[in-house]
Amino acid sequence: MKDYLQSFIINHEEYRGIFVKLDDSYQKIITLHAYPEPIAQLLGEALAAIALLGHNLKQAGRMALQIETEGSLKFLVAEMNNRLGIRGLSQWRDNIPFGSQLLESGKFVITMMPERGERYQGIVPLIRHSLAKSLESYFTQSEQVFTKILLACDGKSAAGLLIQKLPSQLEPSLDKTTLSLILDTVTQEELLFDASKKLLHKLFHEQTVELFQEEPIHFECTCSHEKMENAVRMLGPKEAEEVLSTHKVIEVTCEFCNHRYAFDKNEVNKIFD
Repeated sequence: MKDYLQSFIINHEEYRGIFVKLDDSYQKIITLHAYPEPIAQLLGEALAAIALLGHNLKQAGRMALQIETEGSLKFLVAEMNNRLGIRGLSQWRDNIPFGSQLLESGKFVITMMPERGERYQGIVPLIRHSLAKSLESYFTQSEQVFTKILLACDGKSAAGLLIQKLPSQLEPSLDKTTLSLILDTVTQEELLFDASKKLLHKLFHEQTVELFQEEPIHFECTCSHEKMENAVRMLGPKEAEEVLSTHKVIEVTCEFCNHRYAFDKNEVNKIFD
């Protein structure tokens, strides 16, 4: 399985963990736009991150990770739905030198979007130009949950590892300092190219690790004809009429998947009726 999510438990529920590997789904997303290499790699990390965070959505809906900065990175969003479908998009300003710091001061938000019920947003401070460190700090400080996150992307594949301490009155046999030191030894190559079982055996062969069944991840855009009708509606009847005076249809393209939706005069009239 190329694109998958592997959940696991360490030492009989002292810690819970998730490993994510993205190949085909990541490639489908980045081939839709001509991303500069630094943007493509950061988008890969963000997709791995949202898969780690959103894998256990309990109800129909989506979780999104959104970043906006005043620097080279204009906008980035990565989403996962409750069917383990992911999608992502990024926009940038001017030329981006390789190795430039994209995560400068800006806005970083995690949003829960259930199909029923209210949205929830959490603001994440950007720390040390690192997506992983920013998310670690968010969980440790805001959610009061000790969390370690590793993210990697080489422009071809993306991967991530999340480990969180589970609630307990007892001190874990694997203390947090030792766990952090173990995870600090993981290289980007190991994270990207080792299978989950191989990597976890390397790291925790002295611990008890319980693996759950692998779950497939796939690219899935949530655009629809109905949603694109709203885009036409936002034009207003006057502007829509002006477009149709010179074109047979009004075309609306989904920014995520590049799928084009066409609305002829009869369909546009129905929209505004």
